[in-house]
Amino acid sequence: MSGVASASPAPGGSTRISQQDVTAAEQHLAALNDRLDQLTQLYDKATVDIGRTQARLTTLRAEYRAASAAEEAARQRLSQVARAAYENTGAQMELVLGTSSAESFVDAMEFLDAINKQNADAASRYRTLRTTTETIASRVAGALRSKRALQAELATRRSQVESGISQQQSLVGRLKQQLTQQEIADAIARREAAQRAEIARQQQLARERQQQQQHSSVGSNGGNDGGGPPPPPPPPPPPPGQNGAAAALAAARSVLGVPYVFGAADPKVGFDCSGLTMWSWAHAGVHLAHFAAYQYREVHHVPRDQLAPGDLLFFFNDIHHVAMYLGGGMMISADHPGSVVRIEGVWWDLFVGGGRP
Repeated sequence: MSGVASASPAPGGSTRISQQDVTAAEQHLAALNDRLDQLTQLYDKATVDIGRTQARLTTLRAEYRAASAAEEAARQRLSQVARAAYENTGAQMELVLGTSSAESFVDAMEFLDAINKQNADAASRYRTLRTTTETIASRVAGALRSKRALQAELATRRSQVESGISQQQSLVGRLKQQLTQQEIADAIARREAAQRAEIARQQQLARERQQQQQHSSVGSNGGNDGGGPPPPPPPPPPPPGQNGAAAALAAARSVLGVPYVFGAADPKVGFDCSGLTMWSWAHAGVHLAHFAAYQYREVHHVPRDQLAPGDLLFFFNDIHHVAMYLGGGMMISADHPGSVVRIEGVWWDLFVGGGRP
């Protein structure tokens, strides 16, 4: 923000901001918004990972309870066997010494051997179950440590995002104080003109395509005298999943204007980028994780020239932003704190891949 700080006084004592100052401030704000988007996605990832760890922890706890019950039953059985062996030691000796023949002596020894084997089996089963219980307990402890680490990471990410939002709001506040109303209006007008120009360009392209289709139709009905080029081939069939895409697009359009809120996916609260795409495609019966990079792994990848309305658009090499394609170079997106769910031109210079749920 050094450019704003060095703004020169204008006639009459008011501070006038140069275009260079405005450009520097806009670049600073864009970089800050990009960093906030990255932090928000890391926050979403930590939230998803905590949920998965909690599910694993629930399963391990159930396994531990079952193993503990089996171990306790084996321990009680072993105690009973040991007590009976101790109490019957004299009787066993009398059984052996009281035999009157070699045959009865052998029978007595085999009987005692069977009892000893049962005792050994009980002891072995107890040791096995004890080992199993200790192993599961170790896994539970590991899962708990992972959960605590993720919770600490989540708290750190939340703090970072909130700090970034505070910086962004402070920057915007300084800009509003230093820029004159006319300069603000000029900046808004430039942005709106650029958006109108893009929309007009897309509309012109659509009209040209329609005219080409009409000319092609006339030629196929005998209007072509054979001297011109052959009619173009018919358009390809629509891509798969358009019914689901229509539902997802309708859902996304229904929340235009809802504010950006990091970590949110609720029209009553707000959306971040992956929260918007997750919530919208849920209306088509498709489950997506609340994290842009995970969503990229979950969808079928689509080349840029085959993108269809409803497809997901992924941005930046580390994939920390996602939006929904509308067609005609436009998308619905939730960009950064301070903005709302809106329609804007696709960021083709930052585009890294498309996906179809």
